[in-house]
Amino acid sequence: KTHDVALVSVLYANNETGVIQAVESLTHAAHQAGALMHLDMVQVPLHKPVDLARLDTDFASFSAHKFHGPRGIGLAYIKDANTLEKSMHGGKQEFDLRAGTENLPGLVGTLKALELVEAQRDAWEAIIEARVAYFLQCLNSRPMAYRINGTPLGQHRIPGTLNLGFKDVDAQQLSFYLNQRGIYVSLGSACSSSNIEPSHVLKAMRVPKEYLYGSLRLSFGPEVSERDVLYLVDCLEQYLHETAPE
Repeated sequence: KTHDVALVSVLYANNETGVIQAVESLTHAAHQAGALMHLDMVQVPLHKPVDLARLDTDFASFSAHKFHGPRGIGLAYIKDANTLEKSMHGGKQEFDLRAGTENLPGLVGTLKALELVEAQRDAWEAIIEARVAYFLQCLNSRPMAYRINGTPLGQHRIPGTLNLGFKDVDAQQLSFYLNQRGIYVSLGSACSSSNIEPSHVLKAMRVPKEYLYGSLRLSFGPEVSERDVLYLVDCLEQYLHETAPE
C-alpha cells in the first residue's frame, strides 16, 4: 500500500539455518499487491522435491553444484518470458532472452545430476535425517549448552543444514579448532576476516547474545557416517572442556 513494488525475492530455504519460509503465503501476498515473485531455491533440489506449478511463483533459480552437478552453471525458471527484457542482444539462444554460446557440457552434467538426485533423494534424505537426529542425541547426552537456531527438526526445514549456537563460545576460535581436526563448518555468510560480526540472519532472529557469537552452520550429507558424527561431538566436547572457565 505504501510502495510501488515490482518484484519480491525470497529464499525458499534459508542457507544459514535450513528453515523453509512460508513461500506460498508470501507469493499470494506479492501477487495481491501486483508484484512478481522470485524464489531462490538453490538449497532445495538435493533435499526436497520441487513443484513450481504448486508454488505459483513467477521465477525460480537453482545452482547445479548444490545438487552435485558441475560448477559454474545454474537454472532459471521463468513462468512467462514476456515479463523479462533481454539481458544480451544479438542471438536467439536461451529462448531469445540471453545471446551467447550455451554451455552444453554443463547442461548435460546438470541434467544427469538432477536425474540422480530424483532417483536417490528419498534414500539420501532418510540417511541425513538419521545422522542429524543421532548428532543431536549425542549432543544431548554430553554436558554442552547449545541451542538450535531456527525451527525444530521437522517438515519446515532442510535437515542437512543445521545452525547451532554454543553458549559463551567464540565461534571463530571453535571453527579454527574443528578445522585443525579435519571438520569444516561455516560461521555464516556475513562474516569476513577483517570484520567478524555475527550473521545478520541470526541477529534478525534475535538469537540471545550468549549464543549469537558462538553460532556455527553445519552441513550434513548422505556420505556422513555415524562415526563421523561421533567424532564431531567428541571434538566439540573436548573444545568446550578445554576452554571452560576455571
